Amino acid sequence: MFDWLGKYWHDVLDVASTAATVAAAGLAWCAIRRGNRQAQASADALVRERRIDFELGHLDKMGEAVGLGNPGGSETITRSLTLLPADEFPRLRARVGMSSTREADAAFTERQKQGQEQAVIDDYQQTMRDEINQAIERRLAERG
Repeated sequence: MFDWLGKYWHDVLDVASTAATVAAAGLAWCAIRRGNRQAQASADALVRERRIDFELGHLDKMGEAVGLGNPGGSETITRSLTLLPADEFPRLRARVGMSSTREADAAFTERQKQGQEQAVIDDYQQTMRDEINQAIERRLAERG
């Protein structure tokens, strides 16, 4: 037995070093994949954080504009609604004439037909304050 080992010990070392090299390459490949996943997760988190900050800034401007008066006539609100996700604020979008849900459009048109313009304005101002505050709270919760 020792005679064989004495003769072929270089071969045994070659096999062992080859196996160690393959194992090291496998571990390096795993580390690279994990690093790429972490880098992608970090980039996604940064984009999400910037989007939330952007939207919070526009929600703040909308809140100030709603507090100043008629939300339908405010250029600030119209501009902010254009930049925010399309599925939010359907009633306000209907009020300023932007694309909205059928229900919100119908409710606004019905109120206008009934001649309740001031009631529409008052209702939308309070509703918008509530919806803006809820949107801000959702984004702050998403931010963590």
